[in-house]
Amino acid sequence: MKFLEEETIQGIRQTRADLEIRVAKKIGECIEQCCNGALHTAIQKLLEEICLIDSSREDPLKHYLDEKSRSFAMFLRQERPAPPTREGMEILKRNPYSLNLADCSDIIRLFGELAEDRKCQGLTGSKWSMHNKGKEKLKPFPTYLKPEDIMPAEGEKRDPTKKYKADWKDRNIGHRARIDLEKKKLPINRSEGPYVQIPQQINRGVDKFNFAEQSVMGALDRTFGLAIKGADVSGTTTDSMYALKYACEACSESQHYNLLMLLPIATMVPAGHHSLIECAYPLSRWNHIDYHVGYYDTLVPTKCAGGDKSVLASALSAFNAEADKIHVLVYRDAFGQQKGLQMEGKEEIDEFKRLAKVLSAYGWCLSSGLNEQLVANVMQSFRCEQLLKKYQKDRPQGRYRDLLIRQQWASGRPVPV
Repeated sequence: MKFLEEETIQGIRQTRADLEIRVAKKIGECIEQCCNGALHTAIQKLLEEICLIDSSREDPLKHYLDEKSRSFAMFLRQERPAPPTREGMEILKRNPYSLNLADCSDIIRLFGELAEDRKCQGLTGSKWSMHNKGKEKLKPFPTYLKPEDIMPAEGEKRDPTKKYKADWKDRNIGHRARIDLEKKKLPINRSEGPYVQIPQQINRGVDKFNFAEQSVMGALDRTFGLAIKGADVSGTTTDSMYALKYACEACSESQHYNLLMLLPIATMVPAGHHSLIECAYPLSRWNHIDYHVGYYDTLVPTKCAGGDKSVLASALSAFNAEADKIHVLVYRDAFGQQKGLQMEGKEEIDEFKRLAKVLSAYGWCLSSGLNEQLVANVMQSFRCEQLLKKYQKDRPQGRYRDLLIRQQWASGRPVPV
């Protein structure tokens, strides 16, 4: 185990960001290699559903394409522009193989947006109410809980006019907390690197939102030395989970269903819509994968089998040597300075994997930031004896404490224990 200073941690964050872009692109290559035909058959089913929207009265599809077509890169790419019209959707439906992975992701996103449109849900005999309910089942509390929806603790004042959606005990579990930069009229700083180029008109999640203080993803990013560039838990990933499940069942393309679940990672991460962990969290929450932060072989779907599994596992294992150099646990020292522990050697890396399991890690990451005492407590509670022994032996607490005593003695403040 090596102790790191803030400058080194920042370098690791950038290294990891670049690495995760390559991991996501490799997943995309595996999807194209193993199940390109199954994906396009499923997307064609979604396009059929979209094109069936009744246009005899007020046309929800036409209205949506007129108002929001600039949200989708597939309508703006210069090499193959698709007109944002019903006719354009019909053309895509007849030739789904003209769509690349990013286009397929856009179709899924459009499908998800239309499912939430009340005009679509109100159409006589349509399936859109069913689709909306199916999506909502993937967003149970407290996974997407917002802080303001949580009942106050015992003894705290409650608002009698408000309908609370969860018990106060869940106040620090699983909520999405982000700042809408447009609503707050805050500047949007668009950055392409290390993402691929997409049209400037596209509103990406990372351009529109910043993490709020209580964000689960923000806490995980800070703790595991990630890039801290994201838009919080990916709702588009849950849209994709439902849409692909529905389409694969409807067109009998279930053979590659498990690998197709990784499409959000393959498309949204390189495009900069969401970070890898923001896509991996809902996939883990619903048992498609069991992601451990930074251990990219855990992105292989748990039920993936046969050729799909062997191709993906082999591709992701190629990143192990790079990933094993940047497993870090980040915390604040007694002065509030950012410090880090970098894992070294197979034993430490294997033990650290237990701490990096995303579905348990988010629980202890939700504090305002790990401190030195909490680091030891976490290692102890997860029975990481090797890490705890090394940490207690080698942490440079002595020189920090000597400096702290001198500083606080001079200021007249008490010395903390």
